[in-house]
Amino acid sequence: MRRKPVIAVSQCLLGEPVRYDGTDKNATALVETLERAVRFIPICPEVEAGFGVPRPPMRVEKAEDEAKRLIVIESRRDQTDAMNSYAGRKVKELYEGGIDGMVLKARSPSCGKASGLYSKRGDLVGTTPGFFVMEVRNVAPRLPIADEDELSDAAAIMTFLERVHQYAAQRLGTSIGRR
Repeated sequence: MRRKPVIAVSQCLLGEPVRYDGTDKNATALVETLERAVRFIPICPEVEAGFGVPRPPMRVEKAEDEAKRLIVIESRRDQTDAMNSYAGRKVKELYEGGIDGMVLKARSPSCGKASGLYSKRGDLVGTTPGFFVMEVRNVAPRLPIADEDELSDAAAIMTFLERVHQYAAQRLGTSIGRR
């Protein structure tokens, strides 16, 4: 029996109600296409870091010292250390467990490849990878990562799956099954 590559997938995309407001962002067509070719590990960095559901909205802010901070908008509570601590543990666990790729929620302050970057006053000043993505890039810079927006058509999905298979084959030093 051939081994399927393993990818981490944002739980909200799998239809789980884990978003800050208790909803999901179910990506049924994408999930159904991917699950034929890969095995999923569901993740939600914000829930797994202990922020709960529902939770107050957060955003990435640029501090005066240029550092990026994960800030709860209304209370101004800084969740950066909690997210970084979780991300460091989880990314190491996934990497050591043999992860071959990730499909993450677009624009999320934790999972987004290009999350909004805000000033303390709330002005959008640019984009930045979310905190979880930053840690993934530190640990596994070549790991294939996509968000649901990037995988909106069959050609993009096939290209992503090819990258996942190539990564898995290089990691394992063998070829793995494709359908």
